[in-house]
Amino acid sequence: MDDNPIAQDAMYQKCVEDMILVTEAGVDYDYEKQLRGEQTPVFFGSALSSFGVESFLNYYVDNAPTPKRSSWHT
Repeated sequence: MDDNPIAQDAMYQKCVEDMILVTEAGVDYDYEKQLRGEQTPVFFGSALSSFGVESFLNYYVDNAPTPKRSSWHT
């Protein structure tokens, strides 16, 4: 058992478990798959605390595909 008091904290342990899950369950990101609509990037953050919001918006502005023409009319 780790002697570090933080390692005994329930929230810390939950975060470690969640990170292990994300690491093991995640797949490698492929930008070309994103452009083909086969994969979606996943961002972790909180709009309530603004954690991760800026990095998401920066990525979106730099990498989102441009709108395509549509045959749909109003």
